[in-house]
Amino acid sequence: MKKPNNDLIKKFIENRCNEYEYGQVMLYLGSLDKNELDDFLNAHIREIEDGKVEMDTADSPDFEDLYSKINSFRRKEIIFKRRPIYSIAASIAILLILSTAVLYYFGIVGDKPKTIAWNEKTTGMGQKAIITLFDGTTITLNADSKLKFPKFYGNTQREVYLEGEAYFEVVHNSDIPFIVHAGNISTRVLGTKFDVKAYPRENEMYVSLIEGKVKVSSKSNVLEKEDVVLHPSKQFMLNKITGEEKILPFEKDQAIGWKNNVFRFNDMPLSKVIVELERAFGIEFVLADSALEQKRITANFEHDSFWTIIKVIRKITSLEFKTEADNGELLKVIFYK
Repeated sequence: MKKPNNDLIKKFIENRCNEYEYGQVMLYLGSLDKNELDDFLNAHIREIEDGKVEMDTADSPDFEDLYSKINSFRRKEIIFKRRPIYSIAASIAILLILSTAVLYYFGIVGDKPKTIAWNEKTTGMGQKAIITLFDGTTITLNADSKLKFPKFYGNTQREVYLEGEAYFEVVHNSDIPFIVHAGNISTRVLGTKFDVKAYPRENEMYVSLIEGKVKVSSKSNVLEKEDVVLHPSKQFMLNKITGEEKILPFEKDQAIGWKNNVFRFNDMPLSKVIVELERAFGIEFVLADSALEQKRITANFEHDSFWTIIKVIRKITSLEFKTEADNGELLKVIFYK
């Protein structure tokens, strides 16, 4: 892995990194063997000796916790006193203790199992969110979705858990695969762009590959299926009820247009169209007659307003609509004959 620049290393030693910067240095340190790690630390000791680095780590909220954890690994008590100016020996010890502690704490080195700290992001109807993980991977979370992801990764794999839909742009790391768990499927990648759609209340799940290559593992009816390798412009589909699997071609905008408020409805049942619109706009849609559910829609919308989409649907289906609101806020659209 590429070595961080000197400014970033200096910020790391002084404990001034944000979460993303901190993760970059941690990933680099995790890629080093013991001798390389020693060389890294020794190379920056002179900066402490010359007073070029201010060791403010003792005042960090996380330091005491990290310090106690490294004590438990070394199985001996080390007494540390905060002073305005540290001696050279104390400064070296602090750097070694802190660096080793954070490596053990986040699971980058060492065999001791640890409890993983998780973050969780949830979106409601009409909401989207962009999440940047500390390795640089970006995830665009669609409406009505939930993503569970670790604050920091270990040194064997990167894993996240998804309910709903998200578009992933995964930073390449050949040593640490990225795995998305969503319902009955797991998608394993090294570095690529793809979409996973796995809403709990929908019968079908999709993995749509834009760039790179992914391997999809699935389970249905408690049986593990053979892994499927996807190539660009191919889509994996799993029916959760029947267990049927398919590899299909797909249009990019049809799979990930939601990111940019682009909708491609190609001979789609009206029942599915209104689900997509509910997520996008956060407005409830109702079909007054269940017979309307199978009415087919073919239409393309690019950055169109809510009311433009509603009026186009009315025109191509020959249906009427009425609305319900509360204190001027639109809550529901009802289509009827």
